[in-house]
Amino acid sequence: MRKKIIQKQSSVVPEGQSLPDYHAVDINSVENEDVRSVGAKHVVYETMKELELDKKMQELMFSKVEIDAALGVIT
Repeated sequence: MRKKIIQKQSSVVPEGQSLPDYHAVDINSVENEDVRSVGAKHVVYETMKELELDKKMQELMFSKVEIDAALGVIT
């Protein structure tokens, strides 16, 4: 799987075009105040989409605002 992803997303840099400009960062000096993880939230969101939870809420006469709020609370 990893190999397929690398093959799909990699590309040859044409001659004359520059590579991305990478910089070294001292990770011990980086400060974060509002760190969040998106992995679990993404899994929940994708599951809700697969279950078509938003469509079920529309059938129950939820408004768009109510659906967005409910999905946000669930996530």
